[in-house]
Amino acid sequence: QYQATPLDDYVNAPDPYFSWTIIETYEEPDYKLYIVNLTSQKWIDETFSSRPIWWHYLCITVPNQLTRPNTAFMLIDGGSNTDGIPKPTDESVALMSMLALGTGSITADLQDIPNVPIRFMASFLLINWEETRNDNAALAWTWKAFIDNQSNPAVLLHLPMTKASVRAMDAVQKFTAQLRVPVPETFVIGGASKVNYFLLYEHQLILTRIDSADGQDAFWRELQRATGGTYLRRIPNAEHQCIGHLISIVLTIRSFYLSIYEKQTLPSLQWIKSSNNTHGYIRAVVDFSVGPKPINGIGYRARTLNDKRRDFRLFIGDPSDPVKPMANPVIWFTTPLVTEAQTDTTIIYSLTIERPLDGWEGFFIQVNFPGPDGSVLELTSETQVIPDTYPTGDCHNEGCAGTLV
Repeated sequence: QYQATPLDDYVNAPDPYFSWTIIETYEEPDYKLYIVNLTSQKWIDETFSSRPIWWHYLCITVPNQLTRPNTAFMLIDGGSNTDGIPKPTDESVALMSMLALGTGSITADLQDIPNVPIRFMASFLLINWEETRNDNAALAWTWKAFIDNQSNPAVLLHLPMTKASVRAMDAVQKFTAQLRVPVPETFVIGGASKVNYFLLYEHQLILTRIDSADGQDAFWRELQRATGGTYLRRIPNAEHQCIGHLISIVLTIRSFYLSIYEKQTLPSLQWIKSSNNTHGYIRAVVDFSVGPKPINGIGYRARTLNDKRRDFRLFIGDPSDPVKPMANPVIWFTTPLVTEAQTDTTIIYSLTIERPLDGWEGFFIQVNFPGPDGSVLELTSETQVIPDTYPTGDCHNEGCAGTLV
């Protein structure tokens, strides 16, 4: 029997502050864009933070040709509560409108998740009133507050973030009912950066796909282990914000979304990784007995710049001034795969890379699959890094203090 969690209790608690109003309407040639001011909740009260009332911009795109009305896509987006009213040409708004036209579905861009900058009163008493916190700093502060006193889980920033997202879905449904257009019954949810893992808190969906930059700054080897089963697409030569790759990401999301909407069987891609003293190896098995047959496969590989940093990021902190970014041009190159075996229902790809004499080599396999309406779904394995060593040993307590190299 299912037992409600503190997250369930918080999200499902009625909140009289929930409301929304239309502040702008744009009639574009192929769609209408509605800018909605959404108040999602009151988070604790004024004695806890400077932002007890959470409000957000919710940008809803309704295509003129609403050919797939039963499901909507919602992007859970960041931003600042000091930003101005969004416009159709804003990057995330334009990308969601592009997705709406490419799928024939309603899309929504929910901004200001979490609702920052924010001041915490306990922090103000210890430091000064001018201190505000943004995304990661706010998350860290609330986790520290919860660890110190676990009697009130509502202090965790993930709870109002989740509630705001659920209320946004409610608002989209209520709003579309007022427009007298088909009301989406289900949602596919997307997000970037820290939003990816809090999406797992959403009870209204199952998160099955994550796009990840292979030049980003954290956790790119651990997603499969953490989620227990997730489709991945590693994006070579992309930093954390995926600058220059956003349209590519939207096109892949389109393919994934259309496959879900049309109830098509998703690809079956499994892999194993291994290494020894001389080589690293990835073996990827595609079973298309039920799902789609792959179009092709390709490998990617990159090598670190030296043997002091096991670091594949495109940008790092300058050792002389860690606040300043510095280029770290670790470039991913394509490399051919070996087709080990192929039958009427299975194809096995492999990639073997020789262990470098110095530094570290990373590599992964990408397999491209056909999707609905001429789309292509690009999926990848995890990244294998050889040798499986680190430039330093384990550290403990004060021994972990150090400097950038």
